[in-house]
Amino acid sequence: MLLLTAYDGSDHGNAALVRADELAKCLGAEHHVILVAHVQSYQWTAMSNPYQIDLYALEEEHLSEAYEKAKSTMSKEPTVVMRRGEPAREIIAYAEEVGADFIVIGTRGRGGVKSLLLGSTSHSVIHGAPCDVIVVRHPH
Repeated sequence: MLLLTAYDGSDHGNAALVRADELAKCLGAEHHVILVAHVQSYQWTAMSNPYQIDLYALEEEHLSEAYEKAKSTMSKEPTVVMRRGEPAREIIAYAEEVGADFIVIGTRGRGGVKSLLLGSTSHSVIHGAPCDVIVVRHPH
């Protein structure tokens, strides 16, 4: 059995990481964590200077630092992968590649109109995943 956790460095991502670690331990499952560096397309329009900072590299560094802090709560070191692109698409693609049995993902708990207007990675993953998805709400 393989659990895949989508981690974005947020408090909601931390909650998903903790829950996935608990589940992997209880189920004796293999645990993978995916970090997806996502740079908004509008950020690239300002990048006409070849000496500009690599925005993907900055995002990857931010995600790696957040994960390093969060992993101290885990009982066992998972397999960690870093991808670049649109988060939901990359999470779904990796789940397909490794044959994940479950995807564990956090949610900001947006509902109704906000969810429709803003879009949601967890919503997209739920509807496009090749396996079951466990959505973890951050305790308030």
